[in-house]
Formats: sequence, C-alpha cells, structure tokens
Amino acid sequence: MHRPHITHRARRTIVLLGLMGCDSASEPDASPAEMDAGMAQDAGRFDFPDITFDEADAAVCDLAECGLRGHPDCDGAVALTPSAATHCQVTAGTLECTWPAPDRRDCAAQGRLCRGGECVLPGAPDPTTLGAETYAVADLTIDTSVAARDLDGDAAPDNRAAEVLARFSADLREDIVATYLSGPLTRGAVRLLVARLPDARWAFLSAGIEPETGRLQIHPDAFHAGTAEPVSVLDAAGDSSWLALRLAVGDAALTLHFTDAHLEFDPGAGVATLSGRVRVTDFVNDLNALAATLCGCLGLGDRPLISARPDGTADACLPTRETESCNGDDFGGRPDEYVCQRFGDDCNIIIRRVTADLSEPAGPAISAALGFRLVALSRESLVLAP
Repeated sequence: MHRPHITHRARRTIVLLGLMGCDSASEPDASPAEMDAGMAQDAGRFDFPDITFDEADAAVCDLAECGLRGHPDCDGAVALTPSAATHCQVTAGTLECTWPAPDRRDCAAQGRLCRGGECVLPGAPDPTTLGAETYAVADLTIDTSVAARDLDGDAAPDNRAAEVLARFSADLREDIVATYLSGPLTRGAVRLLVARLPDARWAFLSAGIEPETGRLQIHPDAFHAGTAEPVSVLDAAGDSSWLALRLAVGDAALTLHFTDAHLEFDPGAGVATLSGRVRVTDFVNDLNALAATLCGCLGLGDRPLISARPDGTADACLPTRETESCNGDDFGGRPDEYVCQRFGDDCNIIIRRVTADLSEPAGPAISAALGFRLVALSRESLVLAP
C-alpha cells in the first residue's frame, strides 16, 4: 500500500523534538521565527534524511494478499497445484510476492490421468468438454407460481408437489423449500448445474465448491462410473422418460426420480422449469435413502423410516425412531442432525401429506414442477472431483 512522504512541516516537528530532547537549554516558549533560526543554526549538527513511509515499511505486507499464482494445471501426466506465497514486501507502493514452484503429483503412478490439474480415472468425464452453455442453479422454487404442465389431460396445470409442500410448511410453520432445498443453493455451499452437452442434450450435474481455488467441483457420481455420460440427461427438446435429480440436504442428498420429465428453458430471462411425475413408491424410497444416509442418529439400522402399502402409497413411519438421539438444537447442534430430528418427529405429517394426484401403470404418482433461477458459468470455472 503506497503512503505519502512525510511533509516539510512534519520533518520540522521531528527536528524540533530532537533538539528539545537533546538540548536541555532549549526554550519551550520560543517563537516560530526563533525556532526556525535555531533549526537553521543546528542544521550542520544533525543529519535528518528525507524519510518516507514507503522506505520505513518496505518489509510490511500480508502474505494473504498475494493469493495463489496461476491455476491447477497439467504437465503431461503430472498434476500441478499452485502454492501459497512464502515471502512478500512493499516497494515503492507495489506489493511484490515470491511463490515456490507448484506442487507436483504423478497421476500415472496412481493409474490415473491428469485433467485440469487433477488426477482422474481413465474414461472419467472432462468438465471442459461440456457444451458452450453451463449454468448454476442460484435459486429453487416449488410453489404454485411455477408454470406447470397439464399431465392428466384436464387442461389445467398439475403441481401437486407445490400443494403438498405448502401444507407441510404450514404444519411445521417453516418454509421447507427455503430451509432445506433452496437454502444450500443460495448459500453457495452446494451447486446444481444445468449443462448443454456438445450433442445438444441437457444434463443436470451436482457440484460443490473447491476450497483451494473456489472453482465448482463436479461430483463424480454425476456421471456413470468410468464414463463421460451424465446420469441425469434430457434430450435436445428437454424431454426424458426417466430422470434422477439430486438435491443437497445437509451433508447428504435427496434424489427425486421423475418420469415424463420436461425441461423448459428461457435463456434470456435466466430461468428454467422442470416438470414431470414422481411416483409415490419412488418418493418413499428416496426419503428412506436420505434418512439412511443422513440420519444415523435415528437408530434406523437396516429398517426403512417409511413403509409403503402394496399400491405404492405411504403407510406408516417406523415407531421406534430415536429422535432424542439427534442433537437438533439448530443454535449449537449439527445442521444435518437438526434436519433428522425434524424428519423423525414429523414423519407422520410427511406421509399424511404425500397424496397422489396422477395414476400410472406402475402406481400412483405426484405431479411436480420446479422453477430454477440460473447463472451462466464459464467451462474453465469447473473441475471434476478426484
């Protein structure tokens, strides 16, 4: 940071203070003219250089201001990770930093390839080969304001999921979507990406934030193992007969399985709508999978939290769930255990509200329409998690 030179007035004050401190005969009530005369008389006895703050503070700096030099890269099969600065100084108002050589990791020794500065398995997808359009979901909406499709032929939009969540939120006096689904996206801890593939298809990809660089880190489970084929894909028209949409909840994820899915995208407005059917049996299985992954504190073991009737509708919650074991104090407990406590305590409210409005050969289904607000990304801002 550049600072100005000390002024002549300030230098004269320094000189005067020096004279007063060294000469006990100095007169404290001398006039300004007498002080100037005394300073001129003693000029030969004292040598006061033209001190500047720049010279005095040349070694004062903050290494954190240097940041990293460059980005993760590859040198053949060797992954290069930039290191933090080890030395800095301020010279003539300019911050000068010294960085060591990047850390080197031999990916070949691990049986992997280097891609984007990361060691990845052969055949793994390369995020930089995504199409020209990649977006992060900045907000998620599931309510009656979302433009839903007519799924049952009665010329009226169908979005039972919005009605279910509205009633559920009213029961709990809490906005379920904002707290558990849209909240993590808004805070930036997790990301759901919408990407246009080179063949014009659409894909949903789950991602997190890479701590070292702040880039978006695409989860490997967004792709079929060992391939560059995303799990959640719609055709170029935005249609899919089956789609798995992974939404983060706490430290786990709720995967919603859609049939007859359709993605409507308005790039000019930066919004998109995903609509389709969610079979009740799939929804119950998805909730059970979330509870099994996230909620060890409920003491479920291998038992499902929610059982289903043969016709696919939700039946009952496991009566021996141990909600008192979850540290659900959201002011001091773990956020995921707070989710689990609410999940366990209010399980019966959940299944009472899960009512189907569509009929399918595979069983009853719930109509759903989700609204997304999208933010465009550069492909260079993405990296695949190792």
